[in-house]
Amino acid sequence: MSLTPTLTDSATRNALVARVVALRPDATRRWGKMTIQQMLWHVAEAYRVAFGDVTAREQSSWISRHVIRLIAFYAPFPWPKNGPTLPPFDAVLQKPALDADFDKLRSVVVELIGRMAERNMEGAVHPFFGPLSHEEWEHWGWRHMDHHLRQFSG
Repeated sequence: MSLTPTLTDSATRNALVARVVALRPDATRRWGKMTIQQMLWHVAEAYRVAFGDVTAREQSSWISRHVIRLIAFYAPFPWPKNGPTLPPFDAVLQKPALDADFDKLRSVVVELIGRMAERNMEGAVHPFFGPLSHEEWEHWGWRHMDHHLRQFSG
């Protein structure tokens, strides 16, 4: 089974980046508790796990690796609203010191999307889904960002 869309496809990646660039600091969330700045931090931290820049203890289980992963990656519908967030990536819980410059936060996410598309992350461990193939990481990178862009109408 092929995973689409992925960040390795330049048209898909460019469309996703355009949605990120279109975000505004006063965007209203449609669900959840994060501010748009917290969302950008959350997504950036999650991308950094794929690169090994941020370490997170693996908290996967057989169910998350084999059942939830299949649904999250292969279901033909968007991820549900208000899903659980692992504590290290929960911006509301972690209360990270955020750069006040919204444009800088947004630029970091855009840079990480590009970096993700260029890097082979085969076998890197996702803290919830366990080890992922390169294709799974590229699809996850798109789905995760798409989920949060929909959260802020992006």
